[in-house]
Amino acid sequence: MINGLSPNNTKISLHVVIVFAMLTLGPCDEVLPPYIEPEKIMSGEMTGLYHYFVTPTVYENWLVVFFAVTNTYDETLDDTVNFHGTIVVQSQRVPHIKRTFSIGPSQLESGSQYYNGITKRLTLDPGKSIVFSVIWDLSLDDRMVDPRGEMFTFFCEPGCPVFYRAAPEDLVLTGELYVFEERAPVRADVVFPICYVEGYWCPESYLSDPPCVAPPSPLWPRCYPFGATE
Repeated sequence: MINGLSPNNTKISLHVVIVFAMLTLGPCDEVLPPYIEPEKIMSGEMTGLYHYFVTPTVYENWLVVFFAVTNTYDETLDDTVNFHGTIVVQSQRVPHIKRTFSIGPSQLESGSQYYNGITKRLTLDPGKSIVFSVIWDLSLDDRMVDPRGEMFTFFCEPGCPVFYRAAPEDLVLTGELYVFEERAPVRADVVFPICYVEGYWCPESYLSDPPCVAPPSPLWPRCYPFGATE
């Protein structure tokens, strides 16, 4: 007898404890399912803005290209990064005309609060984005040639002979950015319609953003700046 229990009662109690432990703990060789890392944790989006603004003292005429990279994973991305990649602007109609820009931390337009330039660490919550941007005045392409005379069809606006307006042209904007080591780059592309203008518009200011608004009339006389031909 132990503490008032008979030997038979002691054996029964011990058997109950062993069975309960086996049911609770499960088999010793149980293996958890392997962790599968998601293939895609970020997405990209390309946008463009064509800006033209003229005053007696200011002349601004350029294309701005934005490449937004967004965390599409359901957890915060937090690791050291090595931003490097390209943004390419290419004529859809004349594909040998293109301009390639290298992008890195210096081209970070917005989202710098998520990136520590000293430690090179990115901390990006779900749904948040970082945006890179480049500016092109369309004066020189990768061949170091002025492509505007070949790429655009110009018309002279009646009553304003020092102002040329081009018929709409489609540009393909493509971005590729490496973020985390051992991961595929983030890629994106979009077709961007542009209505290029050149010279001094008589009302002194003009802003064009896709889709092109009020393109030149085909009844206007043709103009041939930048060595353009028929």
